[in-house]
Amino acid sequence: MKLRHIFKFRVVLLLIVLIIGLWAINPNFDTKGAAVRAVEIGSSASEAGIASPDLSKVSPTNLEIIKIVNQKEVSSPEDYGSIIEKVKVGEVINIETDKGNYAFLKEENRSVGVSVAEVASSNLRKGLDLQGGTRVLLRPVSPISDSERRDVIDIMNNRLNTYG
Repeated sequence: MKLRHIFKFRVVLLLIVLIIGLWAINPNFDTKGAAVRAVEIGSSASEAGIASPDLSKVSPTNLEIIKIVNQKEVSSPEDYGSIIEKVKVGEVINIETDKGNYAFLKEENRSVGVSVAEVASSNLRKGLDLQGGTRVLLRPVSPISDSERRDVIDIMNNRLNTYG
């Protein structure tokens, strides 16, 4: 009898932990659109009222999502880029997001100023190793010798490739 109560308690506890975990991950099944990652200060978009999110405080699934630009549906960041690229200087850009609508002119010496990314499917924040890493191109300030170049490569291999 006592064993049944312990088993039931464990099952209930497991269900509670799973529900809390699912709530924390907050899966997003509608990943169409382009998530606003940053808005350049002083750009046309920032003056129109599009706010730059504080990525350290906002969860990935709560970013503002661009759904429509100039009556054209946006299903990815590439769509957003191609639509914005086709807008001519002096034309109005109408952006509809899940949090509001914005309109502003595309000016000649001013960028639109909106950086976008894929819409997050969950609140899991992946590190660089899971997102595909990064690439850095370094150039020396002054000319270096072949031995210095080899030393730099050896040091980089030791620091970045510790586990082979």
